Amino acid sequence: MKRAMILVLTFFVVLAGVSMFGCASKAPADPEPAATNTPTTEPTPVPTVYDFSAAGQVSDWGNDTYETTLAITAVSHADSGGEAGDGALRATADLNNTTPGYNQGAVMRTAAMDLTGRTISVKMYIPAGLISADADNPNEVALYIQGKSDWSGWSDEGTNLDSAMADSWQTFTFTPDVDWIGEVQRIGVQVRIKETSADYTGDIDFDEIKW
Repeated sequence: MKRAMILVLTFFVVLAGVSMFGCASKAPADPEPAATNTPTTEPTPVPTVYDFSAAGQVSDWGNDTYETTLAITAVSHADSGGEAGDGALRATADLNNTTPGYNQGAVMRTAAMDLTGRTISVKMYIPAGLISADADNPNEVALYIQGKSDWSGWSDEGTNLDSAMADSWQTFTFTPDVDWIGEVQRIGVQVRIKETSADYTGDIDFDEIKW
């Protein structure tokens, strides 16, 4: 009888040891990986570029005919114009202070545009005759936008022309900051002369208009 009880106790001791060993040797479960938020990358806007190497690009542009901005009377394609000599937007100008509306003129593109985050850049050849002899009242080039559904939105940025710019290509830039930037209807370049300036009649070339 005692021998049987000893055998039974021995069996349970061995069984308990095996159970403890099994528990101790069981590897803990790997924790679930933490969720990660992958940042979304906004696509880079594709720039709009007019290099006027193709004559057809001029068809998107025209001259302003509003009564106060009449001095650029026509636009055309200059085959050998442009900074690289491969084409330019050529404006025919008759800037004077005698005829009403002819103290400024503009080339422009009219189309619905969203210019959010865009900078407008224009290259323009500055003829020496466009520089005012009166340094205190310099002539000016202004990049502008116009928009909203009722065309009431206007924003521009002008740059004075000085003698160092004469007979050379110059780059003008403008980064519009308006609350209607997604409702732009027109983009353009104005050339303005002051009352003390001499008249200018001739061509003005534009190249690499982009945004």
